[in-house]
Amino acid sequence: MELVVAIIGSIFGFIIGSFAQAYLTYLQQKLAAINDHLKDIEEVRDAAFEYWRRSHECDEQKYRAARLKGLMFGVLEYREKAAEILGGHEEGYSDLIRTLYDQTTGGDFEGAKQMPDTRRISMIFTTAAEISLHLRHVRPKFIWYN
Repeated sequence: MELVVAIIGSIFGFIIGSFAQAYLTYLQQKLAAINDHLKDIEEVRDAAFEYWRRSHECDEQKYRAARLKGLMFGVLEYREKAAEILGGHEEGYSDLIRTLYDQTTGGDFEGAKQMPDTRRISMIFTTAAEISLHLRHVRPKFIWYN
């Protein structure tokens, strides 16, 4: 009889442990996605700074523009999955991403009249900071002991 109780207890322990491990892995994946996205936002911010602080006449601007568009594509792809990853905390997030996109690639982006734009750089830094703050506010909600 004791052997049966021990076997049943082991089976229940295994099942509970398996579910707990799966749930914690799920949370860890969400946290990793948020951390990766924070790094992406920083890269967009830095690439936009490098692009908008120079005039179009600079030879390297084509490469900076291509890099900035590629980074923004990745950020926009994350936005498509935001509802799933942010777990219901995506309010305002899509608007901030759209604003960042408009600020980084709007105006005379890749145009012949593109000039250094410190006001735009300031707006990009502000929006990137707002997005980072939002993500950092959401991140602790996925830590299981909070």
